[in-house]
Amino acid sequence: MEHSIKQKEETKEISSGTEDNEQKFIEVLRGVLAIAESYTVSNQEELLSLVVKILSGKHNPGAIEKERLDELLTDLIKRFGWEMVDYVVPFLTSTHGDIEACKGVRRVSSQLLEKISETCSYRELYILTSERLSLVDWEMCLNEEEVCVKTAIESIEIFKRLGKALERCKNTKVFDSFIVYPVRYCIKTLHFLKRVLCVHSSWRSPTEKPNRWDDIAYSVTSSILDLIEYGSVYTAKSDGTMDLSKAYNDHYHAKYKIQEPELYSNNASFSERKKSPVFELAMRSIKLISLLGVTADDLLNIRRNPLLIFDELSPTDDDNDRDTIHPTNFPLSYNGIASVFIMSTYDQCLKRQDLNQTCQSDSSVPILYKQLCRKYLGLLLNLLMNIENDLHVDKTLFALLYLSDNIDMNVTLATLDKEILGPVGIEKTLEMTRVFQIISSAASLSENSEFRFLAYRLLGRFLDICNDEARMFLMMELHKNCPYPTMKVAAIGLLKEQVNRCFNRTNNMHPSIFTSRVLVDEFFSVIFQGNSEWCNSEDVFWEDYSYQIQALNFYLYLLIRDRYENKTTVWDKENQYWMDKNYMSIIELTVDKWTMHYKEELANENEEKFARDNPMSPEFKMVKLDVIKNTINQIMQQRALYATCENSR
Repeated sequence: MEHSIKQKEETKEISSGTEDNEQKFIEVLRGVLAIAESYTVSNQEELLSLVVKILSGKHNPGAIEKERLDELLTDLIKRFGWEMVDYVVPFLTSTHGDIEACKGVRRVSSQLLEKISETCSYRELYILTSERLSLVDWEMCLNEEEVCVKTAIESIEIFKRLGKALERCKNTKVFDSFIVYPVRYCIKTLHFLKRVLCVHSSWRSPTEKPNRWDDIAYSVTSSILDLIEYGSVYTAKSDGTMDLSKAYNDHYHAKYKIQEPELYSNNASFSERKKSPVFELAMRSIKLISLLGVTADDLLNIRRNPLLIFDELSPTDDDNDRDTIHPTNFPLSYNGIASVFIMSTYDQCLKRQDLNQTCQSDSSVPILYKQLCRKYLGLLLNLLMNIENDLHVDKTLFALLYLSDNIDMNVTLATLDKEILGPVGIEKTLEMTRVFQIISSAASLSENSEFRFLAYRLLGRFLDICNDEARMFLMMELHKNCPYPTMKVAAIGLLKEQVNRCFNRTNNMHPSIFTSRVLVDEFFSVIFQGNSEWCNSEDVFWEDYSYQIQALNFYLYLLIRDRYENKTTVWDKENQYWMDKNYMSIIELTVDKWTMHYKEELANENEEKFARDNPMSPEFKMVKLDVIKNTINQIMQQRALYATCENSR
């Protein structure tokens, strides 16, 4: 303690001298700062505050004339300023003491760096800050939280000074060359933050709790947006889970809500969403893009320009020959363009609305939704294929819901053969049929129940804009070729919806193939496939249980719905005979066999191995078998009723 006070007093004394004392001052200051980390927090703050006052000319005990003092201080900073930075930077992350005291040290350290920066020329400042940022190794931080926190604080502070250098540059040509390195640094940093989001941040999943990695991602991204914000103003003068899909669905399709209503009353979820850091960053980015007058269309036109040959560089490429900002040197990301389109649409559709209006554009120019689909559908599907990334899936489902609700078109078989522009995965183009396949995959594979529900809704909406032939083709593809058991179960529900919709048509001048014998001829042999292994393997039967429940209920529905007109020929004797032989007899035999088996198990058990509601218990399985029995009984009752009516005619 006494040593630190003595050195501070010596610093005050020498700083009152003239040019002769400058070297002595530097030597004393170097010595003081070299051991300052061992001081108490209060002494550290006093020392750094004193240096700030001296360099600011506010500490002048020798009454040196202002002009002379300014010359001495400028010379002092030029000689020792950037060496001083090396001593000061560690204090930006001071943790040596209580929280408030450490904040004071960090604040004064930042002020000292600011003062040093102000004295340098913008060229010198640019060079020195660029050199320090080039030493930042984000890769070393990915699995070290404490190291990453310190690196983030230091890099943000230095990055601010780099921004100051650019701000002081008034020469457009020099600015254009100076901006290259910051852009490279931003790309490199954003690639690191992307990995942080995927590995550590709570933003990647609504079930995760907020953590320090969130703070790192938010703070570093904000510093990058600060630079872009300055750049956007400069350029403008001289001429980058939010629950988006859920917000859209809850507002415009309230009848489809599957959550408890009170959880989302009074738009509470929307208010919370506006407060989320990731939402704030996304909307800030969109505002900057709007300020520049840049649209997703502009970016996409550049990316798809056939005259530009894009050089796909790695984010760490430091080729100094690439010293200009040009699309071929810094290729635009298709995922980034898709995100700009999605967030701009969200801003227009929900954020600027009072949540009591219909979803319409603020612009008086009508939106051409068909053109939007042609341009962006491939990019949106590319995001949706990254099914493990909830942020991508959420954004994509929102955009697809929005487009599907507003587009007015009739998809035919010829339309399904047309190609749309990608990229989608490794495919540069893809047929429209693949749209249905990718959405059905999302409805099957997403771990998020909300996303599965919304993807299922999208499938229904896609079918709604198809004519009968196209719908029939897509439904057959789904039933025959879909590899996902959960989607096969859902596919029966989709088919039932289509059949019911066609039965309810008031225009009988144009009968649908979904209410004709084509339905039975094409789908029955696919849906109603009895499996002899059901009787032999308990596991095989229970794996197929959900599908068989849906299949039986669909058959029962069709018998009831088409009882009077028999448009589908479901009541024809040959079709009933086929059903009994190929399906009903097998499923009845299976149910009887396993019912007897579980009864015997219960009779032979001296003690209960399972709770009554345990899915593995014989009692629970018998309850599920009763569900199938009841459905079969209803089918038989419908048949008996129909036979009675036929005999009475």
